[in-house]
Amino acid sequence: NLGVYASFNQTFVESAGVNMISYLNGGDLINIYTENEVKHLEDVKKIIFYFKVLFYLLVVLFFSLFYFNIEIIWRSFVGAFFFVFILSLIVLLFSFFSFDFLFDNFHYFFFSNGSWIFDETSILVNLFPEGFFFDAIFSIFEYSILLSFIFLFVGLYFRENDLNY
Repeated sequence: NLGVYASFNQTFVESAGVNMISYLNGGDLINIYTENEVKHLEDVKKIIFYFKVLFYLLVVLFFSLFYFNIEIIWRSFVGAFFFVFILSLIVLLFSFFSFDFLFDNFHYFFFSNGSWIFDETSILVNLFPEGFFFDAIFSIFEYSILLSFIFLFVGLYFRENDLNY
């Protein structure tokens, strides 16, 4: 619970969490946030949208490689393994040794004019404290490592079986 239940009751926290997921996926936001918090959440929603678009474009590009020879395919999968694995390790290490540095620089890069800095009494900060984001990064790391090994095994499978199309 990351101390969230010290500030809010469980029903409110669960409702706000479900609403946040819905909002980030195109739903409406409940009216509990300040104007600055809403602006920040709008920016977050845009960033998530752009990352989704980038992800789908990379997937299309990646699978378009199947029209090429088998060596390009298996090298692409193995290369994807190394890229995802190394990037995930770097982010995880920064999270453990300097989470504040990672968190602050992420926000400086993606958000303008300190729109992401809130008072300690902010509902947004108290519903989603720093520990929430640390846990989220660790979950993303776990899925990224799993994905990277899938890339590796698929690439090695193609190399060993020399599947030409």
